[in-house]
Amino acid sequence: MTMENQPPEDSLDELIDAWANGTLDGDAFARLQGALKASPEARARFLRVANLDAALRDAASAEDLVGPWREDADARPARSRIIAFPRWAAWPTVAAVAAALVLTAFLARSWWGGEKVERPEAMGEGFAILTQVVGARWTNPAEARKSGDMLARGTIALEAGLAQIEFFSGATVVLEGPGELEIRSASEAYCRSGKLRASVPPAARGFVIETPDGRVVDLGTEFGVAVGKGGESAVHVFDGKVELHDAAGAVRELETGEAFSRGEGLAADDTGFVGAADLDSRLARSNDSRFADWRAFSRDLRRDERLLAYFPMDQPGNWNRRLFNEAPTGSEIDGAIVGANRVEGRWEGVGKSALEFTPTGSRARLVIPGEFTSLTFSCWARIDSLDRQYNALYLTDNYQPGETHWQLHHDGRILFSILVRPNHNLMSWSPPVWDLSKSGRWMHLAAVFDEPEQEIRHYVNGDLVLADPIPPKFEIHTTRLGSGEIGNWGLPNRPDNSWFAIRNLNGRIDEFAIFADALTGEEIARLYDAGNPR
Repeated sequence: MTMENQPPEDSLDELIDAWANGTLDGDAFARLQGALKASPEARARFLRVANLDAALRDAASAEDLVGPWREDADARPARSRIIAFPRWAAWPTVAAVAAALVLTAFLARSWWGGEKVERPEAMGEGFAILTQVVGARWTNPAEARKSGDMLARGTIALEAGLAQIEFFSGATVVLEGPGELEIRSASEAYCRSGKLRASVPPAARGFVIETPDGRVVDLGTEFGVAVGKGGESAVHVFDGKVELHDAAGAVRELETGEAFSRGEGLAADDTGFVGAADLDSRLARSNDSRFADWRAFSRDLRRDERLLAYFPMDQPGNWNRRLFNEAPTGSEIDGAIVGANRVEGRWEGVGKSALEFTPTGSRARLVIPGEFTSLTFSCWARIDSLDRQYNALYLTDNYQPGETHWQLHHDGRILFSILVRPNHNLMSWSPPVWDLSKSGRWMHLAAVFDEPEQEIRHYVNGDLVLADPIPPKFEIHTTRLGSGEIGNWGLPNRPDNSWFAIRNLNGRIDEFAIFADALTGEEIARLYDAGNPR
């Protein structure tokens, strides 16, 4: 950072106050960061603060010292927070000292080569992944599964439909309802009832399907298993070889074209077993049908007079860098695509596009003039990772009173914030809604600012996850949008400063909408149901 980009001497304390207050955004954070990197005097000021720590520990308990900034603050119930920092407060205040000490330790590790503190390694749980679902009706609706779910030990029970399960060992099983399959490990399952077809490549050799009649041990095959209501089992080998182990310990080998059921040898018949290729074609037909239904719904939605902006993102062609607004507000609200790539959307194989914001500077810019009261934001998002502290969905360029920010925190919580007035930032945090197990999966997200009710509501996949009342003394009656961005934030708008905050979403956004109204829970659920590919 050059000298002309450093904050003036008398603004450093203000930047530190803003950081401690949680309101330091974008350009200001970059300037503080640059000042501490470039200025020995600035670092010395932080070190002087660190020297106060010992005296402060003698004078106050740890909880008194750090107050709302204590390490377990995020364990509190998710509620909105009004953050205000009085301009007259002497610096350093106790809270500012605590925040400065935390930042100092971070800077010391990052910039001065000290001890590196690593995050705990992320852990997942499961033996398999549910990769495809077609027409599934679950025996217990409370245990309904979605494509992409990791499956731990337990039973998959279908009344109807098809489910494709890919075991971590490498075996793929297509279960047909009605049927029950108990997953026991990464290389073993128990078929209690119904039909399945298993494809086992060499890397997964030894995969086991147990039935009420015994065990089927794969020797590098494709085979089918059918278990009747009385537990009678039939095994059909379509390719390769299996071993059958009965309850008495006897072992029989079956090869390509052979079948066996209750002591009788048969000819294998693959016409009654749905495989991965069959399921894929059925899925394509299902997608075509669901996509046609969504397009009809979308055409009706485009006539909703409450829509300020609606980007269905169904225009193909990566060469076209215009994001077409299909709301009644017209082409003046069209967005400009910068750096983002047009990629396949949530409807597979139908030509429906989405925007991928993985390149660091990528964004879609738009301008929405006017003042409003209630607002609703809605989009489909596929998040690959949350590797920024803040990951943008939609943020206004600046942060003036009435302007809104909608983004995801690195811990999986959704943050919807509105600047009430200078130095008073209303922040509504949802519970965590994303973790690594959901990486690469499409989710429907919605945030509602309800002006009459003075409430902020967060929705995920059509379900309300938080209704957050706004304290009366911080009532908000006017909102604004103006210039803003989908998928990023931080427009460098001065010739002498090209820095910007990196908040681009590592993932994709599809069908983005802003309404000048507070949608009801039923309306949010309809948006989700109509747009859900399966």
